[in-house]
Amino acid sequence: MGRNLHICHLTTTHTQSDVRIFYKECTTLAEAGYQVTFLVANGQSVYENGVEIIGLPVVYSGRLQRMRKAGKTLVVKALELDADLYHFHDPEFLRFANRLLKAGKRVVYDAHEDVPRQIMAKKWIPKLVRGFISKRFERFENKMALRLTAVVAATPFIRKRFEKIGARTVDVCNYPLLSDLGKPSPYGEKENTICYVGAITEVRGIHEMMQLMEGATFSMQLAGVFRSQKLKEQVATQPGWRNVNYIGFVGREQIRALYARSRVGLVLLHPTINYRHALPVKMFEYMAAGLPFVASDIPLWKKIIETHQCGLIADPHDPEAVQQAVEALLNHPAKAAAMGKNGRKAVEEHFNWGIEKQKLLRLYQDIFSQQAGKG
Repeated sequence: MGRNLHICHLTTTHTQSDVRIFYKECTTLAEAGYQVTFLVANGQSVYENGVEIIGLPVVYSGRLQRMRKAGKTLVVKALELDADLYHFHDPEFLRFANRLLKAGKRVVYDAHEDVPRQIMAKKWIPKLVRGFISKRFERFENKMALRLTAVVAATPFIRKRFEKIGARTVDVCNYPLLSDLGKPSPYGEKENTICYVGAITEVRGIHEMMQLMEGATFSMQLAGVFRSQKLKEQVATQPGWRNVNYIGFVGREQIRALYARSRVGLVLLHPTINYRHALPVKMFEYMAAGLPFVASDIPLWKKIIETHQCGLIADPHDPEAVQQAVEALLNHPAKAAAMGKNGRKAVEEHFNWGIEKQKLLRLYQDIFSQQAGKG
C-alpha cells in the first residue's frame, strides 16, 4: 500500500543516528515500502537503510536561537519536499508544524517525553517560573495535538494524557531491537564488572554510582557523554572514579560488547516527576542482553521487575541499599544468570520493537486509508 507514499521525518535536536527515529521508525517505514526522507539539523546527507537522510546546516548560539533557526530551516525544506506525511520529534517544532498544516499536510507529533512534567525538573529554568512555563506549554501542546493528524506517544502514560483531551494517539514504546543486541553471552564467561550506558547527569545517578564504586572490589564500565565538562571534572575527583573505566560515547557494536562482558547493569535515575512514568530504554536493553540489573524503586519499574524477576530494586539515594543489591547479584551468579534469562524472555515476548512497530504501521495505514476513503 505504501510504495508510492512519501514520509518525511524531522528533528531539530536529535542526531541522524538516533535509535528510535532512524533505526526503528524510519527504517521500519522504508522496509514497509514507503519512500522515507529524514531531515536533520546539522546532520550529514547520506542514503542508508533505504532512507534518504538530508542534513541541513544551522548556525546558532544557545538554546533559544536553535529553537528558532533550526525549526525555520527544516520547515522550509520540508515544504519543498511536498511529502504525503510529516512526522516530527521535537516539541520545539510544534509552532512550525502550523506551516505544514496550513499547506494541507498530514502531520504527526512523536512525543518522546511528557514535556510539561519534564519542564518541572529543568534546572536551567528558574524554579519560580517552572510551574507557569509548564502549564502554559501544556495548554499550547494540547491545542496543537488536537489540530495534528495524530500523536505517537513513547509511553502509555503519555498516550493517556493526549487521549484524555481527545487527540488521536497511539503509544509506540521505545523497546529494543532484538537483532541489534544479538543473543546474550553465557553468564559464566562475564567479567567482574558492572555497567551503565547512557547520558551522564546528576539526575541519572552519576554521584550515586561513584559512591557505589568507592572501595569496590569490582570495576565499572561507564559509557556515555557527560552533561558538561564541569560535571565530568567534578566526578573524576571522587574516590570511586579510580574503579571506573570511562569509555565515552560508543556505537551499537561497542554497546553490545560492553553488555556481553558485564555482570550487572545500573538504572539509578532519581524518582523525579518526569521519570515516574518513564520507560528507560536502557532497562529493556539490559533485559534483551540477558543482563540482570539494579534499578531505582520507581513503582512502574518495580512492577515490571517483580513481574518478570529480571533484576533488583533499590532507593537510589540510599548508598547501602544500592551496594547490597549489586553485591547480591555479583555474589550469587546462578540467581543473576536466571534473572538475565528471565529478562531476555520478557523482551522476546513483550518488550521489543517487533511488536511496537506494528502499531506505527497500523497508524500510517489508517491515516492513508481514511484519506483515500474521503477521496
